[in-house]
Amino acid sequence: MNSNKDKLEEALKNWKIGHGLVSGRLVFESIPPEDRPSWAVNVLEFATSFGSVTPEIKTVLEVANNPSKWKDAHHVFSLIRRITLQEENSKEECKKIQLEILYLAENVIKVIYNATNPSDPFDDDSGWWIGSCLRSLVDLINDQNVAEKAWLIFSKGARS
Repeated sequence: MNSNKDKLEEALKNWKIGHGLVSGRLVFESIPPEDRPSWAVNVLEFATSFGSVTPEIKTVLEVANNPSKWKDAHHVFSLIRRITLQEENSKEECKKIQLEILYLAENVIKVIYNATNPSDPFDDDSGWWIGSCLRSLVDLINDQNVAEKAWLIFSKGARS
């Protein structure tokens, strides 16, 4: 697989069969590092239209949309993670969509933090998981139009 165009074609094939992590790796690696934060925020903003924009998610969006606040991203990750762990213990079916949005927010804030070139970055594959989280959300929603729109937003920014 030589070109980004080939990577995107492979990413789309994987997206269509539900392999969000593979798709996430291929798309993330096709996005220039300086464009990854805005890409990640766009994906999260799309996803929030399917659930509640909790104060924690609002904080993720505020930090992510303001580069001068990116240094606070590690702290924001801790806030989101605490809420995610509480939600994971919930047995309510309706909370599954919200949980996927929280997982997505966790990975978005990791991408934001890593964009600051910190001495203690999150794992390099944090951006890959954005694809997995978004694909899981799309699967829960189970609507082909949503899946197609999600792919367009998810793959936007990748260089072909």
